[in-house]
Amino acid sequence: MLHPLLLLLFFLINHFSCGGNARLIGCLESEREALTDFKKGLEDPENRLSSWKGSNCCEWRGIHCHNTTGAVLTVDLHNPHPQDPFGSPSRYGFWNLSGEISPSLKMLESLKHLDLSFNTFNGIPIPEFLGSLKNLQYLNLSHAGFSGRILPSLGNLSSLQFLDVSSNFISVDNLEWVTGIVSMEYLNMNGADLSMVGPDWIPKLNKLLFLTELHMSSCGLSGFIPSLTVVNFTSLSVVELDSNSFNSEIPNWLVNISSLEALSMSSCGLHGRIPLGFGELSRLKSIDLSLNENLTASCSQLFRAGWEKIEVISLASNKLHGKLPASFGNMTALTDFDLFDNNVKGGIPSSIDVDLSYNLFEGPIPFPIVDVELLDLSNNVFSGHIPKAIGETIPNMIFLSLSGNQLTGEIPASIGEILLLQVIDFSNNRLNGSIPPTIANCSFLKALDLSKNNLSGNIPSSLGQLSLLQTMHLSDNKLSGQLPQALQNLSSLETLDIGNNMLTGSIPPWIGKGFEHLRILRLRSNAFSGELPIMLSNLSSLHVLDLAENQLNGSIPASFGDFKAMAQVENTNRYLFYGKYRGLCGPPPIVSCPGDRDNERILEDDGGDNDFIDK
Repeated sequence: MLHPLLLLLFFLINHFSCGGNARLIGCLESEREALTDFKKGLEDPENRLSSWKGSNCCEWRGIHCHNTTGAVLTVDLHNPHPQDPFGSPSRYGFWNLSGEISPSLKMLESLKHLDLSFNTFNGIPIPEFLGSLKNLQYLNLSHAGFSGRILPSLGNLSSLQFLDVSSNFISVDNLEWVTGIVSMEYLNMNGADLSMVGPDWIPKLNKLLFLTELHMSSCGLSGFIPSLTVVNFTSLSVVELDSNSFNSEIPNWLVNISSLEALSMSSCGLHGRIPLGFGELSRLKSIDLSLNENLTASCSQLFRAGWEKIEVISLASNKLHGKLPASFGNMTALTDFDLFDNNVKGGIPSSIDVDLSYNLFEGPIPFPIVDVELLDLSNNVFSGHIPKAIGETIPNMIFLSLSGNQLTGEIPASIGEILLLQVIDFSNNRLNGSIPPTIANCSFLKALDLSKNNLSGNIPSSLGQLSLLQTMHLSDNKLSGQLPQALQNLSSLETLDIGNNMLTGSIPPWIGKGFEHLRILRLRSNAFSGELPIMLSNLSSLHVLDLAENQLNGSIPASFGDFKAMAQVENTNRYLFYGKYRGLCGPPPIVSCPGDRDNERILEDDGGDNDFIDK
């Protein structure tokens, strides 16, 4: 018997000699020539294919060969930089390949993997010869600039498991060819024109027994979603059909797919009741039926049980009604819950991170809420006090909006313990007392809105420590005293609205020094007195200046004629800034242009209480 060490040595020698055969043997000459011809048809501005030289094509970039035969198995030429660092759809164009797809690729008889995604082939059709690559298992042509019709020849690829032709300019007359791809596991046709496929598209897809992911968003599908007597694609885990035009109810066969993990059918024109059977899908992690407008369900029934693994529920802009059941809090995996624009009433459970704005929720605010980053309870009917220990219960909050409710009492000092806060919006309530100086501890704060309350006392000097603050709205309160000089440190400020208070003293000259980004300055309806500081004319970015209904006197400085693009506004749309965090950016500020009205009228508004002297 051989010694164990000798057996191990024999194994290692055999293993490494086999692993190196591709390099020793090199690629097949016919396949090297085929790849060379393919390269000749491509435009490669960044010289990505500079390694495509020499006799062994198995060493070329994007090429992978069989270990023993040297046959080419993979051609992967996807754009390595498909997106910029901020994730925008634009691509780094100089990395894009373009040109023609040479039919020489069909010489690669063992090819299993072909990826040409995120390139720019400038509207050429998908080559018909791809249907002759019998061993192909993976084909990715997404975001590559192809156009024209998908030819039925792709249906010859019976070994294909992955097909992505999304985000091109292609159309499909029917889906009969798909039924020939019996091994299909992943199909993505997002953005393709499927408006002519007819009503039997679901029965055809139902023949793909191994299909696990189906993506057909924005495809022009319309009409009634067909029913199925027998569901064959029972391995489906992801169904994405957003932004189509179904005039249909949600088909019941969807609730029979026990493997379903993600369902997305937003903006599809769906109507009728949401099947309660969705609650029995124990593997479901994400469901998005938002923006259908006419889907109905009773919250107490829909959320009564199940969904132990659910992470995302998006049902915004529908007709859900009733109250959330107490069992809702058992969805411990839930991270994103959106019921915006429904008819849900009553109280809500605590410990959820949600957008429940513009509903009719009532009662006290549901605290404690732990591990929350975003909470929008605006425009409901919540009442009572903001909890004194708010800073302890939501220490990781980034966005907090309680505006448009009926909250009373004081703003708790513990608000300063939420150190990561970037947005505080308590506007349009009935809060009283003073502004807590501890807000200055929220050093990341960019938006502070306490307007339309009954707050009194002085503006805290400590607010001058908020160096990142971009917008501050303290209007329509009962604040008094003078503007603290420390506010001159708010160098990032774009909007300062402290109108309709009882502030006194002169308008400080330092406003015109450090606020180079200031676009809106609203001081109207206070008790400011004295002359206008000439330094205000240094506010080169200023669009809106409202000083009406104060006790100002003297002459208007001639330098005020240097203001550009300025007009008086009565109501400024405030939340331009919020869109950076929530995608809720509204229309730009409504500025009424007063024609040829001179600076005196811009400053005075409608015959306000100022006493300017004509020069």
